[in-house]
Amino acid sequence: MWTYFPRLRPPDRAALRARFERWSLGPPADLTGVAGWENWVGVLHGTRTAVGTFQATIVRDEPASIAYLVFTKFQRRGFALEAMRAIVAHLHRDHGVQRIVAEMDARNAASTATAQRLGLHEVTRMQVDDDRTGAQGIELRYEGPAPPA
Repeated sequence: MWTYFPRLRPPDRAALRARFERWSLGPPADLTGVAGWENWVGVLHGTRTAVGTFQATIVRDEPASIAYLVFTKFQRRGFALEAMRAIVAHLHRDHGVQRIVAEMDARNAASTATAQRLGLHEVTRMQVDDDRTGAQGIELRYEGPAPPA
């Protein structure tokens, strides 16, 4: 994650805790048209061990945007796919979301594979140079239906 968005990396635990506390307050004021902003911390079954964070932004009359970050130690074990399948089903069932979108760095093969396994298809490639996140290069946008579970 930090390879692709280096400026988003929290410098320490206090900064990470502050980020999670901000997320718990709901969407930032500059997100216009947001009908819902939901965040989860995924934990291993039967433990309190966090494996990653997962997010959905629901915008009126647009596809819901999903995002996921699996901590390095837990990558390539299916946690992103498991969590995002549950979240997409929740979005469809509880919010009536019909389409979802995910954006990722083109070099992030694990994220593109997860998007494809969710049934999403690449719809756009765009050049990015984002001062806020530090992202540079090609960003992919994947989109598709939000099927029920």
